[in-house]
Amino acid sequence: MEITCNGQETPEGCCIPGTKKGSRGERDLRQRSSAQTCLSKKLYFRDSFLQIKRAEVRENLNFNKASQDYFVSNELNDGQIMTVLSSCKPDFQNQARALMNEILLRDCRKYTLLCQHLEATLSATFPGCKAYAFGSTVTGLAFKGSDLDVYMSMDAVKTVIPQKADMVMWAKRLLYRNTNLYSHIIAIPKAKTPIVKLVHIPTGLRCDLSFRNALGVHNSALIRYLMSLDTRLRPLIVIIKYWARKNELTGHGKISNYALTMLVLFYLQQLVPSVIPPVAKLQENCEDNIVIDGWACDIICTPYSNANTLSVPELLQGFFKFCYQFDYGIKVICPLTGGTVPKSSFRSPDLLPEVMYRYKQNEATFKVDSDMCIQDPFELCHNLSASMTSRALHNFKSHCSAAAVACENLLASPSQEGDTPPFLWKLFHESSKPSPELSWSNEVAYVTILLGNYAATVDGDEDVVRRQWYQAVLDLLVEILEKVLRLETRVEEAGRSTTKVQKLDGQSDTTDNVRIIHCAGYHHVWEGRRSAAKKFKFPDGMGMMERECMISDLLMEKEKEQNKEKKAALVTSFECAFRPRQEPTRVVLEFGDKKSYKSDFKVLAALLQVRLPVWIEQCLKEQQNKIVPAKQSDV
Repeated sequence: MEITCNGQETPEGCCIPGTKKGSRGERDLRQRSSAQTCLSKKLYFRDSFLQIKRAEVRENLNFNKASQDYFVSNELNDGQIMTVLSSCKPDFQNQARALMNEILLRDCRKYTLLCQHLEATLSATFPGCKAYAFGSTVTGLAFKGSDLDVYMSMDAVKTVIPQKADMVMWAKRLLYRNTNLYSHIIAIPKAKTPIVKLVHIPTGLRCDLSFRNALGVHNSALIRYLMSLDTRLRPLIVIIKYWARKNELTGHGKISNYALTMLVLFYLQQLVPSVIPPVAKLQENCEDNIVIDGWACDIICTPYSNANTLSVPELLQGFFKFCYQFDYGIKVICPLTGGTVPKSSFRSPDLLPEVMYRYKQNEATFKVDSDMCIQDPFELCHNLSASMTSRALHNFKSHCSAAAVACENLLASPSQEGDTPPFLWKLFHESSKPSPELSWSNEVAYVTILLGNYAATVDGDEDVVRRQWYQAVLDLLVEILEKVLRLETRVEEAGRSTTKVQKLDGQSDTTDNVRIIHCAGYHHVWEGRRSAAKKFKFPDGMGMMERECMISDLLMEKEKEQNKEKKAALVTSFECAFRPRQEPTRVVLEFGDKKSYKSDFKVLAALLQVRLPVWIEQCLKEQQNKIVPAKQSDV
């Protein structure tokens, strides 16, 4: 343990001339005398030797010019990257190499220096502590200007170690003593993983320092090993990471870079033939020598050969298509098994695969009520994408759909010598502007309802969950049409026929449960709903359906007052085709006008396209919260 003090040589018991006994001057003298005593003797605390030195007053340095230049020069320039790619040769290897040269970090010496400084700073008080870098800087996937994640191991420290949160505050105080090395020091002790954020002045690097556990270190080692098994992995992951960064798909409330990397690795695991093995395969003969918080983290690094011959562009197309079509509402992505697990299995651990025996032993809980679920390969209770919002997932899937189409077109017509721009330039350019879902075609409007978190609260296999969800959506659709929009409805089964919407998305109906809903409306309750809602002060806890019905009542009363002497006349008549689909699980609603007054159908269809998916999703959430509140809290 290190103690700094400002000691001056003053005989004990002497008084500074001009000071009175008990005055501030005398107290200062006694403090200096005590400091000198500490400096001149060997002191111990709980059998630990205290290293005491004089305090040094330093200037509060901020970024120096060298660190500023480093920081600015290492920021990625998308315009420059696209310019470099546009001038590349048609050969994909040259394009990938040019991209990696532009964006990847090459010199890691600055990161090594930062770890050395952190270790030296903390070891003065906690001798034996060891700094371990983890994350993209270790896996070789770090972009220029990337932050450094450091885990400070206290395993070899013999002095008393504070709690994790207290350790963060200790580290903050120690870092503040070295103002020539660190600045912008912020402690976050109440985070799930307590960290200290700082900037290393000599290099200009930003750093997140944690003390929780070494799981991140072993996760990084796993990714590094899996990437070493096949030379296609590094360029594939780098391209996808840059594509996600360029389209602002990663960050807070979105998918993290680590989760995105695990998603890529999982995609490679489930290919036939697979490119990399499941993590469970690497742990088959392990003796559990490395167990952290109850989770086994050791693997056996053995050569792995695969028969997969797909090129990187083909793997890119497959990844984007896989991500768009994946049923996130039903399945959990499990890199441990290299396959998927139904969300319902996590509420009944006996249904989980045998390789997840530690999950059962630890009596862990995995959060399955998030929109995307990616299970950590070691810490099986950790959902890597738990913070991803519904909107972020929808945006991610839309960009994946556009990227898959772009890759398909590029593979169908590869660039020739002299053609510009090449594959990667076109991919980044075309997939940056995902085309909106088709909404109109010859007086026909389309609405897509996607599967949300419904599977997180119901039991059954995938087919059972789909059938239940299809029926729940159909029931809510009819209820909204009747109660909210005040339409007269009649539901009937549809005959088997290929319609425009089927031809447009290239997929036939996946079930015979196709319905045609005949609708007729006599009141304009779809107009002026936003302004009418402002006249209400809805009580807390009121359901969506009840709120919207109150708005419709107000609009109908207003219309009746304006047309007291007139009989209600038909203003719109249309049909709604209810078509369940898969890959991904969704319902496509096809609204076709039959007989409507002026532009009533178009106004109504515009409202349905915007509000109907929100209404149905909100109603489903309210129903689930009422039915299974206890189960939901468990997961």
